[in-house]
Amino acid sequence: MKEAWQRLFIKHAGKYIAVSGDVSSADLQVFEGVSKSEVQLHAAANGAVTACFARTATTVGTQIPRLPMKMKMRNLMLAGSVFLLGCPPPPTQQIQAIGTSMTSSSTLAALQTGTAVAIVFDTSGSMAGDKLAIAKRAFAEVICPRLAASKERVEYSLIGCGGSAYVIQPNILLETSPVNAVNSLSASGGTPLGESIMEAYQQLSMSHCDRKYIFILSDGAPTGIAPQDIIGPMKSQGVDVGIYVVGFQSDQANYQPIADLGGHVLMADDATSLGITCDTIFRQILKCEAE
Repeated sequence: MKEAWQRLFIKHAGKYIAVSGDVSSADLQVFEGVSKSEVQLHAAANGAVTACFARTATTVGTQIPRLPMKMKMRNLMLAGSVFLLGCPPPPTQQIQAIGTSMTSSSTLAALQTGTAVAIVFDTSGSMAGDKLAIAKRAFAEVICPRLAASKERVEYSLIGCGGSAYVIQPNILLETSPVNAVNSLSASGGTPLGESIMEAYQQLSMSHCDRKYIFILSDGAPTGIAPQDIIGPMKSQGVDVGIYVVGFQSDQANYQPIADLGGHVLMADDATSLGITCDTIFRQILKCEAE
């Protein structure tokens, strides 16, 4: 077996990007459908490792040196979040780490008055066409103006949920309206809602606001990790995050496990009801005064 890492690929905005080594369209086809939450080694017929999939897109453009194969099972991390391992940490370990961070006395003591919201935006294949266009319009014309109009501190993050969970915008203090943030998104893959919720908690753990929310806009049944397998353990650790789900032209039963854990689930059937529902939720999240 060759003792080298040939390529490092990172999935970002639904596409695989080679940051070390060459890549061809054939390579991209081979690696389609691999979950971002997994860190997988792809072995060629001769046993050589030809690709390593990383968890986040934080190191795009970084040159990765070739590493001895004997190191592949060690806890080698890049930028604090990219894992070069044969398998990823179990979700329970990630949940515990995030929960500990969010509930520590030092974190709680440093909180400021304000609202942080992690927005999970469904870009799965079933959202293709009019659905995605309507969702983008609701984001630009309803959600963004509400965020921008808040008189208190607002932090936000944006997570895509299509084929994998991917961070479009890490948690950041809102200074200008993110109206164009979803314009380039396309729809493909399944709906890894549990993985996306995990990423939402991760982004909220970086926030300094005393009120934290996850807002989910989705149209389909979750795939992969079940949302309740993330939310339940987080609540058990005392993580205080409000969760709102808008099911767009979907079956409410898809989100019942979230409702059973205290989440708020609302449904929308068309562009008008989606706009009204999003406006109602964000007025409540941002504690808007009656107009």
